[in-house]
Amino acid sequence: MPARKEARCGFSARTALGSVEHREGFHALAADFWEAYGDGLEVGELELVEQEALLQLGALMLARVDGKSKVEYLVGAPGADDAREFGRWLLRDRPASVSAAFRRFTAV
Repeated sequence: MPARKEARCGFSARTALGSVEHREGFHALAADFWEAYGDGLEVGELELVEQEALLQLGALMLARVDGKSKVEYLVGAPGADDAREFGRWLLRDRPASVSAAFRRFTAV
C-alpha cells in the first residue's frame, strides 16, 4: 500500500462525521477504497453495486443518528445534523455515482 494511502488509514467514520476539517482526508481514503473495489467489477456490475451501496449508506447514516443503532459520538454532536442531512440527501436525491456523493459529503 502506498505511503499516502497508509497515512489516510487513520481516518475513521467518527473523525469524518465529527470534524469538518478531516472530511477531505476521509474522502480521499474512501475514493481510494472505491476505486480498488471497482477494479474487479464489470461496468454494468459497478453501476448496480454503486447505486445499492449509496442507498445502503443513506439508510445507515440515518440509523446512526436517529434509529436504534445510534452511535454515542454523534448523539447531540454538531456532526449529527450533517450526517442526518447527508443520509436524507442520499435517499432522496439518489446521486448518480459514489464520486458525486463524496463531493457532496466534503461540501456539507
